[in-house]
Amino acid sequence: IVSYTDSFIRNQANPAKSLAILDKCTGYCRRQYLNSDGTADPEITHEVIKKVFAAEGYAIDTTATPEHVEKVVNSHVIGQPLALHELAEVVRSTLYSKRNFDRPLMSCFFVGSTGVGKTETAKQLAKAFFGRRDAMIMINCGDYVTKESAIEAQHYIGDRVQINKQQLILLDEIEKADIAVMDTFMRMIDDGIVRDSHNIDRSINSTVVVATSNLGADIFAQLAENLHIHEQKDPNHLDPRLSDAWWRQEQSVRKALQNGDAGLNNGIKPEFLERFSLFVPFLPLAKKTIAMIAHRQIQAFIDDMKDAGQYSIHISAPEPFSHAKWQRLLGEKTQYGDDDPISVMIANDIIGPDAKTNGARAITRFINQQIKPAVIDVLDYRVKHHLPYNGVFKLGVENADFQSNNRERPRVTCTYE
Repeated sequence: IVSYTDSFIRNQANPAKSLAILDKCTGYCRRQYLNSDGTADPEITHEVIKKVFAAEGYAIDTTATPEHVEKVVNSHVIGQPLALHELAEVVRSTLYSKRNFDRPLMSCFFVGSTGVGKTETAKQLAKAFFGRRDAMIMINCGDYVTKESAIEAQHYIGDRVQINKQQLILLDEIEKADIAVMDTFMRMIDDGIVRDSHNIDRSINSTVVVATSNLGADIFAQLAENLHIHEQKDPNHLDPRLSDAWWRQEQSVRKALQNGDAGLNNGIKPEFLERFSLFVPFLPLAKKTIAMIAHRQIQAFIDDMKDAGQYSIHISAPEPFSHAKWQRLLGEKTQYGDDDPISVMIANDIIGPDAKTNGARAITRFINQQIKPAVIDVLDYRVKHHLPYNGVFKLGVENADFQSNNRERPRVTCTYE
């Protein structure tokens, strides 16, 4: 009990805090083991201590298993087999090793260009460890660019941890934070504590800490190009060559993180990088991966419109083409197969030319700016003219590369049937 209170309860002193927990343990035992004659024979076991600490919001034992974490993350993050392989290694190492109660449960560093799944992976880690995607304290480091903001960042985390002690702390785009802010985060990880806005120390040893950075993106782009990522038919398959290539390039990525962008003075201290168990590398998305993500997001939009209340509508998307048909349309080396025309147009024509710098966020932007307005315009016309809208809103594509070479703007169409 003394050991656990020293690690978990940082804002009180011993022996008072241990005696308070001991009192709660004996109270729990009396309630659980009360005999018929009114006497009790309490035995304070590890399970009793665990339940009492859990009632205070602290998790002595981690209920997540490596298999569970891997299943949750892998079912939602696609096209990043190297990242998922490296992440699985650090998860297993964390959950099978003796726990250090004076530090966060786990800490890792996600590296790679923007929009390739780093934040989504963090959200799935939060769900796997703590049961919810939103069990996460997200620090946008671009909001903490002065020395003075170091205190603000610490207070924000401290206040959130005080409310919910079991969360994932995401330090997003860490290179954008001031050096003083990074120093604060470094002490936070070292000591396992953070100070809230009332200057009360809060333990973060029931949290997972993830930092992300976009520095070194050119190295990952070159890796993807050298290994012909865009030609892979199964972007979830881990090519052994990829692991070897990453092993050779990891030190180059570390140097890129330390040096930062030329002229911006946004390098990351090597001692800060050493606070993290492992680098998790995220490569640019293959076109096949982009098509798969686009299909998921289009289907989510269709489902949302089907459940939109008064104006619920049925939307029909084009049927997928076979791999053989995509080969006829785009050439023998195409990786598409069982992919629908809209998703392929997004991957090939919309994002394709900028795949090294644009990621999944561009898919969301295209759906919001192109597909959704195409549907809403047809719905709006029918509502305003008192026409029925309980039929089918049929989506299609125009001017896609696989349809014509007229170089007109590729777009999504919507017709009502």
